[in-house]
Amino acid sequence: MEKQLRFLLLEDLATDAELIVDELEMAGLNFAFKRVETEEDFIHELQHFMPDLVLSDYSLPTFNGMEALKLVKKRFPNIPVTMVTASINEETAVACMRAGAADYILKDKMKRLGLAVRTVLENQRTKLQKKQAELALKESERYYRALLNQMHENVIVIDKDYHILDVNNSYLKQSNYERKDVIGRFCYAISCRRQAPCDEGCGGCALKKVFKTGKPATFQHQRQNENGDKTWHNISMSPMTDADGAVISVIESSIEVTELMQAQ
Repeated sequence: MEKQLRFLLLEDLATDAELIVDELEMAGLNFAFKRVETEEDFIHELQHFMPDLVLSDYSLPTFNGMEALKLVKKRFPNIPVTMVTASINEETAVACMRAGAADYILKDKMKRLGLAVRTVLENQRTKLQKKQAELALKESERYYRALLNQMHENVIVIDKDYHILDVNNSYLKQSNYERKDVIGRFCYAISCRRQAPCDEGCGGCALKKVFKTGKPATFQHQRQNENGDKTWHNISMSPMTDADGAVISVIESSIEVTELMQAQ
């Protein structure tokens, strides 16, 4: 069953309110409504009726549509406001839209009210969904960042062009780099002190193989730090895929095992 919508009408003339309601009913909308005339009643119903849409006249005896619009945008920014007025000049209409009105309808062109209301509500629904998705993404990124930095292994995230996309704190601590020094750099330049990707003479590039096959890889690798010291590392590479299964990046985690190798 379709959700019943709630419309708050800021209108001092009962006959005009009836006309608005008639047009909305003819448009097939399922709704409940309340009509108010004063600022006090308007604020009360915004808080308690919690409308999905405000339909406001522009000129009222003690309150006007622009004041109502600014009040809603400041205190209830997720409620769209549509002006429904007998007359409005171009300058005022532009001012209303710039102030955040979703639309405006002239009372002598009321036939477009139903479609206009549906459009405003759909646009608002899309906007809220986008905002929710953005918040979910930020929360996901926050969780990913916390998880990455809790790992004791040195972790770097690399794209198919060998660029380093991300690193964790453990990697930065052991390598003595700052994030700005490694993000966007080539992994072979940072990790292997090379001018080009590992060639077949080095056993081939494991990263390239993971991107090609989509399968994880584990191996041991000798690296040389900025002082020329050589160290051994156990390395694991895990592919990250998109919704279609294509590998978009690889997470490389490594643990230094130089002392163990020397003991062996």
